[in-house]
Amino acid sequence: MDLKAWARQRGYAIAWGPPDLISEIKNEMEGRYEAGEVDPGLSRRYLRFSYTALGVDPIRQVGIAATPVPAHTIRFESATGAVTVLVPPTYVGDDSLTAAVIGDLACALGQDGIRAGVLSIPRKLLATRLGLANYGRNNIAYVPGMGSYVMLSPFATDQALEPRSFGGQAA
Repeated sequence: MDLKAWARQRGYAIAWGPPDLISEIKNEMEGRYEAGEVDPGLSRRYLRFSYTALGVDPIRQVGIAATPVPAHTIRFESATGAVTVLVPPTYVGDDSLTAAVIGDLACALGQDGIRAGVLSIPRKLLATRLGLANYGRNNIAYVPGMGSYVMLSPFATDQALEPRSFGGQAA
């Protein structure tokens, strides 16, 4: 299967690489926890990564797909009037898009006998390690050609993909 074509047809960007990135990212996160760089309450509540992919064993490849998503608008009412703010899609916490993207990918790869599943890992770290995104000074990941309003969907496969590449607008 041509993953570049799959991504391009959907307006996505995609990158993949070796599974040893999982342990590298896990070690980096554990070091941040131990150094006190991450609030323990925050990590217990929001940063629960298993570094595994349901239904994929062994993991032979890891990857990430970037899907353009508009900002969310939230309106607050206050004593002085209404305030409307834009919230980047990565802060909304809705994983239904990730499930749909990786489900579509799994279906496409399944035609070649490859299993794929959502990978539980820090998304921005994986995207930057794979070269799909860059970190800005504000800790927001930017995908070239797409900007920061993207949903990052990490995945793992049980077979190696040929060759490591990019697709979609981030080419």
